[in-house]
Amino acid sequence: MKWIGDITGRVGVTVGDRGLVYIKGGAAWADTNYTAGQNLTVGGLGAAGVVNGSVSNTRFGGVLGAGIEYGFMPGWSAKLEYDYFDFGKTNLNMPMTATGAIAGVGGGTARFNLPINVNQQVHTIRVGANYHFN
Repeated sequence: MKWIGDITGRVGVTVGDRGLVYIKGGAAWADTNYTAGQNLTVGGLGAAGVVNGSVSNTRFGGVLGAGIEYGFMPGWSAKLEYDYFDFGKTNLNMPMTATGAIAGVGGGTARFNLPINVNQQVHTIRVGANYHFN
């Protein structure tokens, strides 16, 4: 995953005079680079080759989370938060390149598309400190 971003809102209840327990939800975006590759060797034929490819995709999904926040000094709070991101299922075509050679015969290159199915979820834990401007 190259990057992930979200826009969320949160609702919570106070615990004591400085604590907050909350849930959150919203929209999320992620940009991911999917790659595949394999080195191939057939010893008896003296053949060797490489197959590789990659595809990038920016996905839209949702995020749900929960956390706790505690005010430890005037204007400062610390938080611990869990988030679940779900970007759903999608089908992609990954452009592949295969190169190879057989000893004494020569080699070549082939290009093709590899269909892949992606079902992407991400789990994160965030630890942070916040300064609250008055």
